Formats: sequence, structure tokens, C-alpha cells
Amino acid sequence: SEDGVVNQIILAMIVYLLTLLIKLKLELKQTIFQILRVFRSVQFECYDYFGKIFDPG
Repeated sequence: SEDGVVNQIILAMIVYLLTLLIKLKLELKQTIFQILRVFRSVQFECYDYFGKIFDPG
């Protein structure tokens, strides 16, 4: 239905913007697509674990 399509578009925009904010906050070099792939693989881990994955050192 039309409402379902609108909801999916809005949710996709929210996910994109939140991912962009995390990328900027952590100063990541990876693309948003790469970050989203990591989100899917560590979705049940703590935030510190996510930060360690992208830690350059």
C-alpha cells in the first residue's frame, strides 16, 4: 500500500542519517555501506565493540 511505501522510505532515510552521524562522530573512513554491513554483523554487541572494529590503531 502507499502508506507502507512511505514508511519504508522514511525508515531508510532515518537509518542513513543515523549511520552518517556515527560515521562523522567516530571519524570513520569506511563508506556508509561498509558501516551498515558491520552493523548487521555486530547488532547484538555493545557499542564499545563496534568502536574497536573501526579503531585504526
